[in-house]
Amino acid sequence: MNKHETRPVTIRISAGKVEDLDELAAATDRTRAWHVEQALDAYLDLQSWQVRHIAKGLDQLEAGKGIPQEEIEAELDTWGDDEAGPGK
Repeated sequence: MNKHETRPVTIRISAGKVEDLDELAAATDRTRAWHVEQALDAYLDLQSWQVRHIAKGLDQLEAGKGIPQEEIEAELDTWGDDEAGPGK
């Protein structure tokens, strides 16, 4: 499928969101569809980024690159100390 090809999608959203969307569309001289696609793009980008980074973190854990819980707790216990910092 061509990435720029469009297809109709039907969704149900609250009446209040439809009113908000219509107000935004009128104020910006854009269509509902344009705004919905912009919002969906932002959502998909964020969720894809999160899934990629979770997978990367899990891969690092499996490779033994994790930090033991005790080290994290010890570091957090120093937060707020004047001399706090990595390795202090």
